[in-house]
Amino acid sequence: MNADRKQETYIIRNIQRDEADIYWPLRLEALKTHPEAFGASFELSIQLPMSEVQERIHNEPDDYILGAYTEEGTLAGMMGFKREYGLKLRHKGMIWGVYVAPPYRGSGLASLLLREVLDRGRHQAD
Repeated sequence: MNADRKQETYIIRNIQRDEADIYWPLRLEALKTHPEAFGASFELSIQLPMSEVQERIHNEPDDYILGAYTEEGTLAGMMGFKREYGLKLRHKGMIWGVYVAPPYRGSGLASLLLREVLDRGRHQAD
């Protein structure tokens, strides 16, 4: 954790389509600053209209993007999850698009996001 930061409390929840204007700048920052970590490119992604960005934000039990928000409402990090479809593939899922903004790195935020994805998966399996 950054020595000059107090312990943050985060609100972990799905990013909603009407929050595309909050989500998209963080996603573009991730693509621009760490192109080696993502399958999408900054150059192509920056050209997407906001309507398409909104369509890409799903809010289903098996397909969502988690956001980690500060108490002030800043989107500090994100993690996408998508479960495979089909009877013999439903036990598989993919985590994608993991990114924590630099000021929040080292705070355990990525672990909180991952824990939430795993907890949701356990509840889906019950």
